Amino acid sequence: MTYVNPAMGQMAPAPALDAPYARILRPDAIAVLSEPALVELSRSATRMTTRRPLIMVAVMVPLIVLMITLPDLGTASGLVGLIGGLIMAAIVLGVFFVGVNRRRERALMDIATAGVRAPEYRYEAAFTPHFADIAVVGSRIVRIYYTTLTRANVRDGVVLLYCRDLFYFLPRELFDDTRLDHLRACGVRVTVR
Repeated sequence: MTYVNPAMGQMAPAPALDAPYARILRPDAIAVLSEPALVELSRSATRMTTRRPLIMVAVMVPLIVLMITLPDLGTASGLVGLIGGLIMAAIVLGVFFVGVNRRRERALMDIATAGVRAPEYRYEAAFTPHFADIAVVGSRIVRIYYTTLTRANVRDGVVLLYCRDLFYFLPRELFDDTRLDHLRACGVRVTVR
């Protein structure tokens, strides 16, 4: 396997996964997570990112069922149809969202660890006035420019950084209050719950 060395612009052999190539020389913050803690981190990120669509669907489906059964609502069979339709919609949506969330949690775990399984995961962060370098040791380094961030949500030990079309979920230990204040000063909407 090869990769392009951006500094040299040439092909080079990829380093081994256990090589310490994804290390920050002088990190400003470090968080070490066990695998269960990382699973909980991905679950929290999943809950945070699926809450809004779930609420929207939970409001729209009963309205659609009501509109379908509205002509017969004055009769007993119409009322039974409404109640039965709502119960069936709740069961189907519940099973659907549980399945989607489980699959999303696994996908977030794979993204966070680059598919590498280990007993613990070390996150490192170096902050500058214009960007942050985040590393999952043994995986990769990501440079996040503050100008690309649209918002940051902090909840349940997770910091979700939203860029234009993607998001990063990171442990709260990497972002103390001064780092969050700096994000606010850079124009990022920060919400702490």
